Amino acid sequence: MKRFAWLVFCVAAVGCGGGGGGNPDAGGGNLGFVTPTVTTKAYDEQGSGNWVEVGDADWSCLNTPSDDMANSVEITLNGRTEDFQTGDDLPNATVTVFDDIEVDNPFATATSDATGNFVMTIPTGHTRLGFKVVADGQMETLLLNQYLDPATATQTLTIGSVSQLTANALPAFIGVTRTPGRGVLAGAIRDCNNNEVGGAIANVSSTSGTSTDLTGSECTADGTACDQTFYFSAGSTSLPVRHSQQNTTNTDGLFMTIELPNASNAYLQVWGFTKDQDPATDDLTLLAEIPSPVFPDTIVTFSLEPLRQ
Repeated sequence: MKRFAWLVFCVAAVGCGGGGGGNPDAGGGNLGFVTPTVTTKAYDEQGSGNWVEVGDADWSCLNTPSDDMANSVEITLNGRTEDFQTGDDLPNATVTVFDDIEVDNPFATATSDATGNFVMTIPTGHTRLGFKVVADGQMETLLLNQYLDPATATQTLTIGSVSQLTANALPAFIGVTRTPGRGVLAGAIRDCNNNEVGGAIANVSSTSGTSTDLTGSECTADGTACDQTFYFSAGSTSLPVRHSQQNTTNTDGLFMTIELPNASNAYLQVWGFTKDQDPATDDLTLLAEIPSPVFPDTIVTFSLEPLRQ
């Protein structure tokens, strides 16, 4: 998954910045869900951290029938587990695979060897997959919404995991305190041409199709424990920044929503304006949505695509 090493490295701390203005659209206080003043643009990375605008984001496939297909051949998945911060091999990691968000119903399991490699068989008849990585000294990490070529018998996939050491060290480094028991959803948004999208906003909702705060996501009396979305600096080492620096997705399309309460039914959403809309007068368009539970002390990552039927 492109550019998720630094994304998950940072969200392990459950927060990499703070501050920003008020938000008229998010009752729970998500300071990263403020209506954009621009339409969405598409970007292509032409060299490390060199993002070039290629025009308006392409939403021509939005709300059209999905072209997803279940795999017609048995897939041998040659995988690798690694530590996201260092890139080092992650030996003896347990990797499970499941359909969609059915984390508790895995249909295959593998254990990585001394070099972090594993082999897993994906039977026929599966479409969108999720993976969970569990290893000693690591935070539980999920990678969801993965689509393998349905007709290719041998494929590869690298899955990263965040160490407990990193998770504990980062809050001190960035001056943010993580609330135990809260979760993180993070992703990158791409358009119909698979280009990263800038100018969009993200939120986690309890309802599909509308933005509704999760129960328990409201700010506590001391102003902490709010679910908030942060966007990234889009450099060669892209890191989340304060809302005053970036209040929509940047050129790399990366975002994260932190301090989320445990929720069995939740939807990660991306909103914005298409090229034909006027941000001053039109309503936001739901550009992407994917169901995802929120797990305590767990990082869930996605690659988001335009919403399809």
